[in-house]
Amino acid sequence: TATIVEALAREHPAIRLVRLPENRGAYFARNLGLAAARGDFVAFHDADDFAHPQRLERALAPLLADAQLHATTSRCVRLADDGQFGEARVWPLTRWTPISLVLRREVALQRVGGFEAMRFGADSEYVARLRLLLGEQHHRLVAQPLSLFGQRAGSLTTSGDAGFDRQGWSGLRIAYQETWTERHLVHLLQGDALFRPLPAEVAETLADIGA
Repeated sequence: TATIVEALAREHPAIRLVRLPENRGAYFARNLGLAAARGDFVAFHDADDFAHPQRLERALAPLLADAQLHATTSRCVRLADDGQFGEARVWPLTRWTPISLVLRREVALQRVGGFEAMRFGADSEYVARLRLLLGEQHHRLVAQPLSLFGQRAGSLTTSGDAGFDRQGWSGLRIAYQETWTERHLVHLLQGDALFRPLPAEVAETLADIGA
């Protein structure tokens, strides 16, 4: 991946590769991207997924048309390497996915903050927190499958304690969702702060790698 991005960066000055010396996990990388980005908008994409060629175009269109919108999400389908759809449910075949998030960077940094330091599941918490703090009217669902999710053996979503079973359940993920849902309810009832500042390690890492 890094080699591909380096080649693209040589052709397009706006593209910049920020590479960590070691794997710090998906959500540290997302926070690093939020801090390092220079554009008005930020989108996320996992290494084992495929984006529709018009993914960014269609996800950005509502944001460009309405300055009061701050974020969009979209839908996906799961696809195995052999070309078979991987969704356990017959209907609906498409499903909403929080990783499809496209957002206004400055609004997110100032009013929502960063992702929680988890190994899995923090995309759902972040989108729920964003919708809660910004207001549902500032988020829009693009009801189209703009991504193909790789359904691969050995991935974080298919193996280990955090992986989903055939019915789409994961005990650890459910426990985490119950935990952050409780925090969000406390915010609604008691006004507890949900803003999550970017960890200090993010700025330190950017300085260390010269990004």
